[in-house]
Amino acid sequence: MSAADLFKRARDWWRDQVIPGWLVSLVVHTVFLFVMMTVTISPRPKPAEASLESQLTEIPEDIPLEEIPLEPLPLEPPEMPEVEQPDMAAAAAVAPAPPEVAPPAPLSPMELPPLDNIASALEGPGPSGLAARGPGSTFSGRGEGMRRAMLGSQGGTKLTEVAVQAGLDWLVRHQFPDGHWSLDHRRRCRGDGCPGAGNVRSDMAATALGVLPFLAANYTHRSGPHRAVVGRALTWILQHQQPNGLFHVKNHAQPMYTHGLATIAVSEAYALTRDPRLGAAAQKAINFLASVQNALGGWRYTPNSQDADTSVVGWQVMGIKSGQMGGLQVPAKTLLGVHHYLKSASRGKHGGLFAYMPGGQPTPSMTAVGLLCLQYLGAGRSDPAIIEGIDYLMKNLPNPASRRRDSYYWYYATQVVHNFQGPEWDRWNRLMRRIWVRTQNRDRKACQFGSWDPDSDRWGEAGGRHFVTCVGLLTLEVYYRYLPLYTVAEAEPDRPEQMPQADKGGKKQAESEPTTERGDSTDKEGSGAVRDDQGGRNKKGKPARKKSAPSRKRRSKKSQG
Repeated sequence: MSAADLFKRARDWWRDQVIPGWLVSLVVHTVFLFVMMTVTISPRPKPAEASLESQLTEIPEDIPLEEIPLEPLPLEPPEMPEVEQPDMAAAAAVAPAPPEVAPPAPLSPMELPPLDNIASALEGPGPSGLAARGPGSTFSGRGEGMRRAMLGSQGGTKLTEVAVQAGLDWLVRHQFPDGHWSLDHRRRCRGDGCPGAGNVRSDMAATALGVLPFLAANYTHRSGPHRAVVGRALTWILQHQQPNGLFHVKNHAQPMYTHGLATIAVSEAYALTRDPRLGAAAQKAINFLASVQNALGGWRYTPNSQDADTSVVGWQVMGIKSGQMGGLQVPAKTLLGVHHYLKSASRGKHGGLFAYMPGGQPTPSMTAVGLLCLQYLGAGRSDPAIIEGIDYLMKNLPNPASRRRDSYYWYYATQVVHNFQGPEWDRWNRLMRRIWVRTQNRDRKACQFGSWDPDSDRWGEAGGRHFVTCVGLLTLEVYYRYLPLYTVAEAEPDRPEQMPQADKGGKKQAESEPTTERGDSTDKEGSGAVRDDQGGRNKKGKPARKKSAPSRKRRSKKSQG
């Protein structure tokens, strides 16, 4: 039989067979499902992205600080037109607007530091008056290397630095092209924008507040990743200094508030860069402060006011202190006047509580302002007024469970307690950093990312999102912005509760374990264990046992034999 016949017979046989279609379908699908069950499809791995949301969800008490990111977060660049690097010399030469107030009567040459001798005066130490108390008299904590060390030793964490960098990015995105910031930031928003504009018109105050967090992180117009941002802001401030030294924009609110803030900013910028143009402007501003100080020893909203309040005085004293730390000259008469005002506004048994104005009742916020002024004027850690004020602040601690925020009070009180150090600082800092880190806006896609909502803040209506964000940043930068004025060992034995007490038998009770110089001790409410193995722990990490006095039986045996 030929091959053709075989093929024909096979074809005829296949044609005669009847195979149901459903059976063919069943066999095909069964085979397909079996194959699919043996195949594992691995999902495509997503690129790792460290979001602020993931970093801020949990707040551990202690985080290793060996690798703290001190550079800006890699966020999208702001939608801002290109602006050339500012020329500081040209800014200083710009003719400012005519002064709003009558030029004050000049002080005598013995009282008013001359500007024509500014170059030599700035290089030497300032005159005595404001207390240049050891490490607190410099800005050295902001330097490269020191910043990381201060962050770790003073209670900062990786999370606080992540929050700082996110907040700085918000400020970069909301700076106006000419260099200023506004308490009404909405014209610089993108997308859905940021609600919460302030209702006070004060671009000078907003710009000074805006540049201070950059300076606190040691970002200047000469170094760091934000040179252009800082340069534009300082240029704008210098352009609006009036011939008599006042930092103010015509028709804007509260000249002395704005002047104090701008004096702080320009003085700090000079101290960090030694740019003589900034030094001359800052010295001129301090001279103006001295010339308009009134008979009460203070200042109010306008230069010619005859009354004074603690809030305005606080900003002026901080401006004076910043200038003095940078080597600028401060008339002794001005410092004596401030001391006179503080005494008139003080309350309490030892004068450690402060009212908004003389004759008023003390409040936590004004007490914090007054205490910081006392510290800058040289009051020691064991001064009864400082002790009384610290005890008052510790009775008005920040409450993380409360939805109400008081950024102004916390800003001043944080500096006061940081200067004081000890277990009080550890307790205050743990609460303060938790509140600021957890309440920061974390939506990376939103315009308000990195800022703080002003709705729940006591000062949010007036200052808005910009004010609250700047104050929040400065509070989180306290670890390295200024070195603490005191060490715990300086006056700890003078604190009443630290002194050994006599029991009924006339014998002194055993002294408590000494507090370390960094204040690493367990706080009174048990919020955390001792953080430093040198502070009351042995080499194995266990609490060190106190040496008890020998018993009477043991002493009697020794005496007998």
